[in-house]
Amino acid sequence: MKPGFLSVIGLIVLSALLNVTAIGADSYTPAQSREIEQKLKNIKLKRIEFEEVKIATVIKYLRARSKSLDPEGAGVNIFSKLSKKENNLRVTMVVDNVTLGDAIRYICRAANLKYRIDKHAVVIYSPEKSGK
Repeated sequence: MKPGFLSVIGLIVLSALLNVTAIGADSYTPAQSREIEQKLKNIKLKRIEFEEVKIATVIKYLRARSKSLDPEGAGVNIFSKLSKKENNLRVTMVVDNVTLGDAIRYICRAANLKYRIDKHAVVIYSPEKSGK
């Protein structure tokens, strides 16, 4: 091996450990998304009940409920990267005593969608798209 090779490997490992990246303007560290993750765990919904409700309406509802239930009043920004057709998908679901994170997970599963936690929001997207 060349002497410089180990230095490059060391930088890659250090970068991975620190989760530092120089690629893309939307990159972020786990520390920046921890606040959202905590809110997804701590915000509890007593009951959600949807009968043939459009996914766009469900997202608006969850965003509003997260604000009203968040002690800080900020809530969680939830938005979709869905097409008009996908935003018209309908969801039927009744769940009691669920965290906001679990609610999002269940709704995405029911509508065959995916979600990711970004720096400032939860993004719901189609599995056919990369979500970017």
